Amino acid sequence: MAMGANLSIKQVAIDLGIHANVLSRWCQEQQRDGPKAFRGQSVPRDEELAKLKRELARVKRERDFLKDAAAFFAKDTLRANGDSQVHEHWRMSNSWKRCI
Repeated sequence: MAMGANLSIKQVAIDLGIHANVLSRWCQEQQRDGPKAFRGQSVPRDEELAKLKRELARVKRERDFLKDAAAFFAKDTLRANGDSQVHEHWRMSNSWKRCI
């Protein structure tokens, strides 16, 4: 846009809402390095970041599923054992906290 149009770098920068020095530097990098001037076009770091984001989303889904499953089975345990047994177990398992 800045190099092909009959507009000055300053005018294009104003239209884009960036500083003219930034656009000028980008134009110089484009002339010097060609298509490799702007990293982020499928470089390994970006591919790894995308892979890690997908993995994080998958792990979060798994975590949420396991939390739901634990809550489901905890309800079954409460119904099967009766409330008094559960409260007694909780009281005994937390008695160590009083020693601290």
